[in-house]
Amino acid sequence: MEITKEFLESILDTLPADVTFVAADDTFQYFNRDGKRLVFQVEKKELGRDVRECHPPKILEKVERILNGFKDGALDTEELIHPDEKGRLIRDRYFPVRDKDGKYLGCLEITEDITELKEKMKK
Repeated sequence: MEITKEFLESILDTLPADVTFVAADDTFQYFNRDGKRLVFQVEKKELGRDVRECHPPKILEKVERILNGFKDGALDTEELIHPDEKGRLIRDRYFPVRDKDGKYLGCLEITEDITELKEKMKK
């Protein structure tokens, strides 16, 4: 069976998370769930833009720290857990994507609404 782009997109859209990819040149290149994102809504017009233009100024320092840490090899992963403006508990996980030779290709972000998990843990 050949794994086509459409097949792979179906797999990624099935995940209970938002998936985004920022290329090595810091441009926003991919997001799953076209128009049906679970946490942060993204529009196709943002594709190709510098990732710094897609984030509020108050978190740009974190964005820079993560991307630079992945590029220079100081970070293998990063995780942030924070409330959003709707009162949900959000978990952002970041991973460097590297080729088989270790060359940095970009940053994969997985974003999940973990509010329900927090409620289950209280019980």
